[in-house]
Amino acid sequence: MRTTVQLRDDQHRRLAALAVARGEKGFSTILQDAVDRYLDEFSDDDAFARDMLDAYGMIDDEQAVEMKADIQLRRRQWRTD
Repeated sequence: MRTTVQLRDDQHRRLAALAVARGEKGFSTILQDAVDRYLDEFSDDDAFARDMLDAYGMIDDEQAVEMKADIQLRRRQWRTD
């Protein structure tokens, strides 16, 4: 898929130089590799988000109010310690 990406001048120069060093005409492959690495690194965050969504509704309203009050108390105590 073609898309437009904004790069700083220095990023463009470095990518172009890297592409030449790799014997490539452009730097699309380099960007694809970089995006793959980024997505692989943060795929754990996606799993965490899914787990949080799956947990939605696991506690009742009373428990939620108690937990929120406990968190607020601990935050106030942390700031004064």
